[in-house]
Amino acid sequence: MSRDLLKRCHVLVVCGKEIDEGVKNEIAIAQRLKITATTLEGIMTIKKQGQDANEEH
Repeated sequence: MSRDLLKRCHVLVVCGKEIDEGVKNEIAIAQRLKITATTLEGIMTIKKQGQDANEEH
C-alpha cells in the first residue's frame, strides 16, 4: 500500500491469515501515524457484540 494512501486512512484493516514483511511494515507505519489497525475478524467480533447488546435491550 502506498504510504500516501495510508496517510489518508482512519483505519487499516488487515485481511488474510498470513502477515508478510510488507504487511508488518504497513502496520508499523499505521501505528506511527496513530491509525487504528485491526483485522476483518476483529471487526466482525465487535459487530456481533454490538448486535448481542442490542438484543438485550
